[in-house]
Amino acid sequence: MIKTFKKAGRHGPALFLLAFLSLGMTYPLVLHLGDHIPSDLGDPLYNVWVLAWDFHKLGSGLAGLWDANIFYPHHGTLLYADSLLGLAFLAAPLLALGVPLVIAYNILFLLSFFLAGLSMYGLVFHLTKSGASAVLAGLVFAFFPYRFAHISHLELLSMAWMPFCLLFLHKFFQRPSYKNLFAAAAFFVLQATNCAYYGVYLAVVAALFILYFAWRTRSFLKSSFWAKMGLFVVCVLAVLGPIFYPYIRVHRQMLFVRPLSIVQFYSARLQNFLAVPPWNVLWGGLTSSSGAQEWQLYPGIIAVLLAAALVVLRPRSTTTTPDGIVGYPCLPEKFSLQFYALMALFAFVFSLGPSIQVFNKVLLPGPYKLFYRWVPGFQGLRVPSRLSVLMMLALAVLSGFGAARWVGRMKSSLAKTAVPFILGALLLADFLSVPIPLARLDTPGRVPAIYSAVKNLPEGAALVELPIPPRGQAKSREAVYIYYSAYHWKKLVNGYSGYIPPGYMIIGEALQSFPSAPTFKLLKNLEVGYLLVHTEWFMSGEGKRVKAGLENFPNQVNLVTAAEGDYLYQLIGQPKQEKKAGTFVEVGDKRKWTGSSNCQSGQTSLAFDGDPETGWSTERPQREGDYFLLDLGESLRLRELDLSLNKKPLDYLRGYRLEGSDDGLTWQTISENSFYFPELEAGMIDDYSKYRVEISFEPRRVRYVRLTSTLEHKSRPWSIQEIVCRGEKTKS
Repeated sequence: MIKTFKKAGRHGPALFLLAFLSLGMTYPLVLHLGDHIPSDLGDPLYNVWVLAWDFHKLGSGLAGLWDANIFYPHHGTLLYADSLLGLAFLAAPLLALGVPLVIAYNILFLLSFFLAGLSMYGLVFHLTKSGASAVLAGLVFAFFPYRFAHISHLELLSMAWMPFCLLFLHKFFQRPSYKNLFAAAAFFVLQATNCAYYGVYLAVVAALFILYFAWRTRSFLKSSFWAKMGLFVVCVLAVLGPIFYPYIRVHRQMLFVRPLSIVQFYSARLQNFLAVPPWNVLWGGLTSSSGAQEWQLYPGIIAVLLAAALVVLRPRSTTTTPDGIVGYPCLPEKFSLQFYALMALFAFVFSLGPSIQVFNKVLLPGPYKLFYRWVPGFQGLRVPSRLSVLMMLALAVLSGFGAARWVGRMKSSLAKTAVPFILGALLLADFLSVPIPLARLDTPGRVPAIYSAVKNLPEGAALVELPIPPRGQAKSREAVYIYYSAYHWKKLVNGYSGYIPPGYMIIGEALQSFPSAPTFKLLKNLEVGYLLVHTEWFMSGEGKRVKAGLENFPNQVNLVTAAEGDYLYQLIGQPKQEKKAGTFVEVGDKRKWTGSSNCQSGQTSLAFDGDPETGWSTERPQREGDYFLLDLGESLRLRELDLSLNKKPLDYLRGYRLEGSDDGLTWQTISENSFYFPELEAGMIDDYSKYRVEISFEPRRVRYVRLTSTLEHKSRPWSIQEIVCRGEKTKS
């Protein structure tokens, strides 16, 4: 016990310094823990909600954890982004004591800086036995500019568990005990459950670390080594398997894959390693234009110089005393230096993505594409530039070694104290980014009164909050809606996450025309019972338009209550099922059909080849005037046209005109819709095979049908996976 206190006392000043700087370098957050949040009201509020949801489910043994209350009626919605389970366990004691959500979040935010510095301090102190060098390395890892660029992403700030994991892997190769093995596995699990990105990265780094040190220490020759490595993998998979298997299942079902073009866009360019956040005191005005948030990757002059010093400062001595287990009680310094140098190079190159570029000019292909195609997990990672975290981890270790060598050559005790102090001051000046931007909560210290009424709605009630911002316009505002849902936990159609399900994109587009008969039908088909309309918040003019429009539908809604410009309505009645005149049956012989179009006309036959996996597409954003013409080969009496979307749920016509003809020359309009969206139902919203464009009309005998787009869309093409023509069943 006395020995433990002595060790704690030895490291106490360093820990105090890291704690003090964590408050100072994030100024002025410490003065606004209850009414502000770092950065903005988008991703931070989403993460607040995730922590609240996790804590809410902890009380029920995590039952129903994945089916969060957002994006109703979708399932598995917590899996659309990081579940933050590791962070939730850290927040649980605070929340259990009644600490408000925002304060708990801000404490975790501040703690992320302290823990990052602490973990690197522990790793470098273990490797160098130099307290001053360990502190400098801790400052590098705690406060490098990437962290300030990502103050809106608590999960990306939570990187402390990587150095801790590597620390215990180092210890394992010195003394391969189960204690060190299980500690490394525990920190691996913590990192993966804090941030999936870093979990994937750490898996790669840990595998390379184990292989490298097994080779250098000749541990791979012992069967006991591989038995323990197998145990390490089993322990990690036993915990992470039940967490990440549902991710894989849901992402496959929902078609959540990052296209290679998006991955390339979010890759680092060489000039990005000069970029800092615009509020960086020293460099913000000079280099912030070299890259936005995901590309602010400046490593720091002092950190680079300290690491570079290793090239000219040779080690004084090498400890190489082998023990009886093919390892070393103190691994040679060169082993660690070589590994972290290779790690820094690896991370730097891979952060550049599939193609290495400077100012958007491709210099040569990058190896990242191999990882994207072959390494599990990488197809779900959008931003290769975040691999720079591994580069900074390695650079922090190397800078610690460099400082240790430099200070170790000094004979004066004054110099040994003054030089690290000066280096630390210069390093902090290089990284200083204060004041950090804060966002004030709309209603600091309280919850809007309307949510008390929402909380009292019947169990299982589902509601939608309006207005919904148009796609691409301040979508982060919906994070405010889901944040306040933590105070009632009712099912919410609205959502905000790393992935947005196509079903919700359709709902969002459809509700731009709310209130209307089709949108009321849509909400009822989705089993939504309540509307919450805001007229004093974001897009207040749109909210007032919706409220005024509801007066034209007195038979559709009842006002439940109102407070402070917020209006809660109940939807009246059930969806009216349209009765079809007779029984619709598929008609026509597809072998006789031919198609033509003004786009990709040679591929039109794929739309009626009987295979829903193939189809026709404009292969560019749909435009007004695009058409698809179908010759049925014979005159048929039609009642309905069914166009399957299958795995392209967003490639539907936004507006259309359907025409028919007997001779292909004279055309009559059969049906038209100036603002179309597919009909969705609660039971099929996760099943894209059931997404389709269905056009019903009065019975009409035609040989030719022509479907023409009457609206454009900025990004989505128009696709048809399979066409089915239906008519009324005739008596034999």
